[in-house]
Amino acid sequence: MSSAVKSVIFFVAGASCAALLWGSLAGRGQSEVSFAQFMTDVERGSVREVSVEGNQVRGLHRDGSRFRTAMPANYPAMMKRLRDNGVSITFREANFGSWVWLIQLIPLAFVATVTYAIPAAFVAGLVFLVTSAVSRQRSCFGELNR
Repeated sequence: MSSAVKSVIFFVAGASCAALLWGSLAGRGQSEVSFAQFMTDVERGSVREVSVEGNQVRGLHRDGSRFRTAMPANYPAMMKRLRDNGVSITFREANFGSWVWLIQLIPLAFVATVTYAIPAAFVAGLVFLVTSAVSRQRSCFGELNR
């Protein structure tokens, strides 16, 4: 196996390990709670602040512990309960991470390959065949204009 292939395999393996490590450490310190438990905590007044990102809710209890839960779609009563119980609410744009962005590039790369690389290789092959045929013809019959 060539050193270039070994380098690519090593790079991909290293990047995969780094992504797995990041994913396992990203959610550290947060406990997963059910939505019912979350709403009970809100009613008791033990929730200080929440951040809503898509349907994910991440928050902070008044004792400093962090939590996360998923909320149902289109649940306006939750916002009223949060406001009524003095919970600070922050909304964030849904972030799907770089993996989704990379996955979306795969069809683009395929289209670019089909659109540009294959025709370019075809034209280069034709040019090579024509030039090699002309050079063979000259070598067999000599120069015609001499």
